[in-house]
Amino acid sequence: MKNKFLKYPLILAIVGIICAFCLAIVYWITNPIINERNIQKAKEAIEELYPNVETVEDVSKGYDNLDQYSISTIYDLTTGGEKKASAYQAVGKGYSGDIVYLIVLSNEEEKIIGISFISNSETSGYGADLIANEEFVAWFKDLPFNKLDKGTDLSTGATKTMNGIKKSVTKVIDFHSTVREDK
Repeated sequence: MKNKFLKYPLILAIVGIICAFCLAIVYWITNPIINERNIQKAKEAIEELYPNVETVEDVSKGYDNLDQYSISTIYDLTTGGEKKASAYQAVGKGYSGDIVYLIVLSNEEEKIIGISFISNSETSGYGADLIANEEFVAWFKDLPFNKLDKGTDLSTGATKTMNGIKKSVTKVIDFHSTVREDK
């Protein structure tokens, strides 16, 4: 009788350990591939949003506090030998999860040059439709920093998604305007 009570939990524990090990191996194999694809998507977004860019340099390593600003990567964009813009890959919180986007900010004027959404886990029909909406993406184009809180005329039913994106973009702008002294 004692054996039965030990046998099944022990089998379950062994199966759990094997599954965790297999999952770790899959993560170890796929994570670099996923990261490389995200970097490629970010570079494509930079070229789309800032077509006259000559060089793109990742300068993220020089900053310790990126998480508090929802930023994962910072790129300096050089044109004509000057850093004319900065691109930030950041994460906003939507209704259903994370929204990964790339935003390009001018170093010469206080304005957003453009935004591109890289990935999201938002609900189809609401948040996902907002992110795919060309009007919403176009609203950010050449938007002065001080107009971000004014909102758009879009009525989507995706209030949490929109507010999450705006909150994250505000953090990125705050970082760009205050912390980045070398831009």
